[in-house]
Amino acid sequence: MKFCLFDADYSSSEKPNVRLFGTDDKGNSVMVLDSIEPYFYAFCKKGLKAELEKIKEIKRTELTKKIINGREKSFYKIYCERPAEVREMIKDRTECFEYSLNLYKRYLIDKGIYPLEWLDIKGPSRKGEGFATVIEAERIKKTKNGILGQPKIMALDIEVIDGRIVMFSAADNIGYREVFSSEDEKAVLEKISRTFLERDPDIVATYNGDLFDFDILNQRSQANKIKLMLSRDGSSLYFRKSMWTSSAKIKGRIHIDLFAFVSRLMFQQLQSEVFTLDEVSREILGRGKESISLEELANMWKNKRKLMEDYCMNDSLLTLDLCKNLLTQIFTLSRVSGQLPFDCSRMTFGALSEWYLIRKAAERNMISPNPAHYAEIQRRRAKVPIKGGYVKEPMKGLHSNIGVFDFRSLYPSVIVTFNISPEMLNIKCKKYNHVPGFRYKFCADKKGFVSEMVESILEERGKIRKKIKNAKNRKELDEQQFSLKILANATYGMFINPKARWYSYECAESSAAYGRHYIKQAIDEAEKYGFLVIYADTDSLFVKLADEKDIKKSAKDFLKKINASLPGIMELDLQGFYIKGMFIPQKLEGYTAKKRYALMDEKGIITLRGLEAVRRDWCDLAKSLQREVIRLVLEGKEKEALEAVRTTVKKVKNRQVDIDEIAISTQLSRSAGQYKTKNIHSVIARKLNEEGKAAAEGTIFSYVIKKGAGSISDRAELAYKTGKDDYDADYYINNQILPAAFRILQTLGYKQQELLANGLKRFG
Repeated sequence: MKFCLFDADYSSSEKPNVRLFGTDDKGNSVMVLDSIEPYFYAFCKKGLKAELEKIKEIKRTELTKKIINGREKSFYKIYCERPAEVREMIKDRTECFEYSLNLYKRYLIDKGIYPLEWLDIKGPSRKGEGFATVIEAERIKKTKNGILGQPKIMALDIEVIDGRIVMFSAADNIGYREVFSSEDEKAVLEKISRTFLERDPDIVATYNGDLFDFDILNQRSQANKIKLMLSRDGSSLYFRKSMWTSSAKIKGRIHIDLFAFVSRLMFQQLQSEVFTLDEVSREILGRGKESISLEELANMWKNKRKLMEDYCMNDSLLTLDLCKNLLTQIFTLSRVSGQLPFDCSRMTFGALSEWYLIRKAAERNMISPNPAHYAEIQRRRAKVPIKGGYVKEPMKGLHSNIGVFDFRSLYPSVIVTFNISPEMLNIKCKKYNHVPGFRYKFCADKKGFVSEMVESILEERGKIRKKIKNAKNRKELDEQQFSLKILANATYGMFINPKARWYSYECAESSAAYGRHYIKQAIDEAEKYGFLVIYADTDSLFVKLADEKDIKKSAKDFLKKINASLPGIMELDLQGFYIKGMFIPQKLEGYTAKKRYALMDEKGIITLRGLEAVRRDWCDLAKSLQREVIRLVLEGKEKEALEAVRTTVKKVKNRQVDIDEIAISTQLSRSAGQYKTKNIHSVIARKLNEEGKAAAEGTIFSYVIKKGAGSISDRAELAYKTGKDDYDADYYINNQILPAAFRILQTLGYKQQELLANGLKRFG
């Protein structure tokens, strides 16, 4: 049978103990059963074998040769049911390795199986509950035959009124659309179970499903004493806990929580720093959702049921389309890193890179380093922070005809070019790469493990980039190459992560040092060539000619010249040209922060970085005003920009704005009881709890600062409980409207008082 792997798990209480979930080449659901014998490694020491033979939990041992830190050593491969427990028995006698690896991941590594690749499975088969086919594997062989068809994707959204689930919507990529609502919560839960059974999706997409939808579903099903039948194998919804979050797993299906993916791995692609479904959908899909308060939702439930159903369905449709849009990236990361889609879509950059290296180490007969223990993590954290990338402070103001260069994958290319890998540091060699400004040196005679792995990622990315130009599936290929970029860039972060297996302060410090050296060199060369360098930061530089004439030809000639002088695989790219641009002060005193700018290209498209318009904790009115001021300024309409600010200030003062315009949307970073200090989040969480509403980690809410006495936190109120007469006009003018606009207009020499409408004075 041809089989494509989607997901897997391991059970210590069942035989066979490994289950693989996926589809056959006709798109039918399949579960493959196989087994693994758990094991770990221990350094071979004199007399150890006799001691191991006395431990009844150990089934058997094998003497083997493995590579660690670049050298081959002897190890005992120790087979036992619970490696971590047996390791505890012998850890004082010898050093042990790979005892904490998740066993379904151990299985995939040992078998050389990567997710979403095609396998030829031989063995007896039967029809199983929830699966079209269950097969007990006698042989598993890789095959190139098989094309992954369109997985069945179903998006889900729920609505909660007074702590009860009253409505859910579901939409799939085959055309199914349904909204179900009822006063009877038990009926809603039963309908959700039937929908999963009838639609039988391969992928379930949610937006914040880990922390909201499935968390609430789990709580309410327990309250109603109902077993939610969402999994293909009939098991209950399972929450996998980690140090920082909880993930909802649906056995036999892939649950993709798009919020987890966007906020942990994709955020660098987005202009917005606000990751609500509305903001992300608007940026990626070009459409969003209406902002509805909890009070409005409750009113819709009572009086406008059809409107609420449309609202709920729109959430599912947005989630479905986002999933279809982002699935190529997720699948590419999964294929390359070797991590299942469920896992890799929730990983941080560092974890993704680390698991890629764990797999590649096994393929090279290498032992992976152990994760650091608490004391070692604390020791690493106590080190002096590593000096980051070089920043050349920007030339404040409005500029024309700007060219932007950036180093292609700066840190990954530095790691490859200078062979930065922990086992290559300061070892005996014939030839070295000396780190600028440090006594570190890396062997240049042979490839280091980390640098070789990063190089393989960059080579694969390069092949895809060459195909893009003439390909019909350009978007898909672009998503693939960007996923590889994410994986390559994660390596530097892994070096500096105190919890990482391949942590190396020296490697991180060296990577940053080389980066600073070459961006400074690029700045010097650009200035010698006749450019004014407006701004530079870490891996990019913004240039113009002194007379601000068109620089296209000069920029292209300069690019050829500098790239001819760069070592190894380092390469400077021409990112683009912009007809107008400005770099904006962060503070009123005139300090200009890095990555805080606005650029307009030849098509009139504006790119923003680091401004209130793309950040949390700013109301929609301030964001929209700042975007409008930026657009007008870049179009040369300063007077119109100034008038827009004055008009907005006047509207706020005269209470001519809707509450939705000044409400600030944010998200609880933890549950109500976990806040240790008093702040807006803790105050709102308490108020939600008092009203019997959800106040769990991940809950999104909108608040307004009311007029009156007390701190800002004390005066924060849920938006749906405030009216036009309640908000603090002075607060919004002084802390939202004026600062957002002044960031821009200060660059043109305006004073803050000039932003006020006639007859109005600075408040507060």
